[in-house]
Amino acid sequence: MTTSFSLRTLSRDDILHHLPALSEILASCVNGGASVSFMLPFAPQTAITFWQRTADSVAAGERIVLAAFDAEERPVGTVQLITSQPENQPHRADVAKLLVHQNARKPSLSRFKFEQLYIIKLVQMLSKLVHMLKWSNKSSRPSGTSWRTS
Repeated sequence: MTTSFSLRTLSRDDILHHLPALSEILASCVNGGASVSFMLPFAPQTAITFWQRTADSVAAGERIVLAAFDAEERPVGTVQLITSQPENQPHRADVAKLLVHQNARKPSLSRFKFEQLYIIKLVQMLSKLVHMLKWSNKSSRPSGTSWRTS
């Protein structure tokens, strides 16, 4: 039997709307032994606080949160792409907190999330490349930049 799911990017409001389900996913992972920066005993309020802070980080443009939803439209997993990087590393992003509820773990779910992340990151990198190519004209290059075409 194949379980169908969909993947969506969550906004701050989406995260707050799904706060109980997202907190349950995190609790399921931590209580199941996942090493995702939390320790046992794991209090429900800890998960709520984590997701509230994550929502604020999404609103600030520091990260992208993707969630997998099952056929009943319940979130069953999440993964984050941390896009806020040092000034000299705008091309980077870090994958963080791949969380899949214990009741929904299937190898295809995790693989699908990563494929989506790669697509999103590729689009962002291409966008930055286009911006950098615009700098190839010296007169339009921001001062203090050392990037150049050969």
